Amino acid sequence: MWPSFSTGPNMLKEYDPVKLVALLKPARHFDGTEGVARAPRIGDTGTIVAISAQGDAETYVVESVDSDGHTLWLADFQREELDQADETIRNNYYVPAKPGITLYLFGAILGAVVAYLVATTWLGLSPLWVALLFGALAALIGVFMLENIGEAIVVTIILCVLMVMVITVVPGFAMLKSGFVPLACGLSVGKLVVGIWKEVFC
Repeated sequence: MWPSFSTGPNMLKEYDPVKLVALLKPARHFDGTEGVARAPRIGDTGTIVAISAQGDAETYVVESVDSDGHTLWLADFQREELDQADETIRNNYYVPAKPGITLYLFGAILGAVVAYLVATTWLGLSPLWVALLFGALAALIGVFMLENIGEAIVVTIILCVLMVMVITVVPGFAMLKSGFVPLACGLSVGKLVVGIWKEVFC
């Protein structure tokens, strides 16, 4: 990695999200993933992956990736061609967007409620605070594990199948049920919450 040489309030540094606002040299060399690579265009966003000094000027190596993590282009730019971009459009390939405290709280509360309802409806567990606590904690873990909506649905289906098996196939082992079922509920809720959030906002 090259060190960052920029200073001042408008400095750009490695891993900063940037927007391409000018093309001083339209026909420039660029690299990219075979089959998806294309030339940089004004309005594209990317991430600074390296900065090098050439005399008194700096050259910024910027990479733009698509939603699947494939490189659209990797090219060198001058400072005049770039503008600092909003954090929300930072390439997920390098610095994934992170959920805020509101999403964590929403996931925890929803996970606790779902675990409570399942515990009372299917199992009649007691004490019910165990289901609330396990559901909330598992939902927090689910939100922390950033999944896309497709992965979240698959994991939720697997957890639901396992949960039904534990409830119906295993007649005894109340401790196993009272622990696993709320955890499965909360984890499913957390993953679905963050999966939907990523689908909508990322």
